Formats: sequence, C-alpha cells, structure tokens
Amino acid sequence: MKMMILKQPDKDWIEGILQRMPFVMWDRFTDNLSVPPERWIRVFGWIERPEDSYKDFVLLDFDIPRNEAVFISTSSAAYSKQIGDILETGHTDCQRVEDAFSIPNRTTTKRSPRR
Repeated sequence: MKMMILKQPDKDWIEGILQRMPFVMWDRFTDNLSVPPERWIRVFGWIERPEDSYKDFVLLDFDIPRNEAVFISTSSAAYSKQIGDILETGHTDCQRVEDAFSIPNRTTTKRSPRR
C-alpha cells in the first residue's frame, strides 16, 4: 500500500469539501507531484442513478499549493450545477460519446441506437 503524506490542514480541507457532496461515493485518488512545489490530489467518485442502475462519475482536483478545488468533470446532468456551486467554479455539461462519434467501443443508452 502506498502511503500519502499530506499536512493535516490540507487533509482536513479536502475532507471538508468531499463531505459537502453526500450524494457522491468517493472511490479513489491519485497523489500527483510534478516540479515542486506543484502538487494536486485527483479524486474520483460515483453518483448512483436509481432510474437505470448506472452510476455517474465525478472527478475533482485539489491544487495543494494554491489551496484550490478544481471541478474537472461529471457525467451527472442532475448534479453538475450543484457541484459547481459547491466549489464556486461553474460547470460544463457532459456530452455522450455515442451522440458524437461512430466508434464500436462506446456505451449506448436505450434512447440512442448504435450507429
């Protein structure tokens, strides 16, 4: 198991933001170091979709030196704006690959037949 070394105030800050989104089940993270003092924690989570038993993803970056939470993306139309409001970052709607690209390795929904 890899150990993350993070100062307690930074850990508390990240935990506080993640807890403000109880609709997300946080799953994994990466601890990214580049040229010091650059460092960010990238966190991946899932939002249940009871209407079709799928899950939407959420991806956040925490820029440690700048103390900024950056909303990268979510596939959730229902929660995208709310996540952006919590982080005060705004949001961009996610689009479906199946609606834009004709490739065989894509997911499809009942509303959009495979091309």
